Amino acid sequence: MPVDTQEDLLPEATSLTTSDFWRIVKNTGGGVMASQIIKPFAINTSWVPVWTNVTIGNATVVAKYVRAGALVVFRLNVTFDSTSVGGNISFSLPVTAESVSLATPIGILRMLDSSASAAYGGAIQQTVGGVCQLVAYDASATYLNGGTAINATIPFTWATGDTIACSGTYLAST
Repeated sequence: MPVDTQEDLLPEATSLTTSDFWRIVKNTGGGVMASQIIKPFAINTSWVPVWTNVTIGNATVVAKYVRAGALVVFRLNVTFDSTSVGGNISFSLPVTAESVSLATPIGILRMLDSSASAAYGGAIQQTVGGVCQLVAYDASATYLNGGTAINATIPFTWATGDTIACSGTYLAST
């Protein structure tokens, strides 16, 4: 079955199911490009994270995610303004995650100290409770350790203009 356009392939993209996905692959003999199939599943959607141990205030927050079946991919950028950072910073995921039995790394993190023009690396860890904790990598030894929870002074003292940029991938619970 020749496919001329994405519309010919998937006229009602918003109502596709996983079985629709496999039916399309089977009916086209597998000769369809992944972008033609996956793109309709991946509608770029905004979400408002629920924060723990941080007051967002006037910060600029861009939070987007896409979902294809159980797979969720997200991006989160925060530029601080009059925000006060408290204890170990964590945030909610856009879609309820599959439960984990221990803290699981699901993404990468970049923290920018704008006053020093310095960037630091870290990770996003999904916790047993289903939220994400931000951790900074510690390079004080030969190898990076598992990370130290980000707070008001780790990896630096947060101020106006500082940025958190992160992205991750995880499996949704349903």
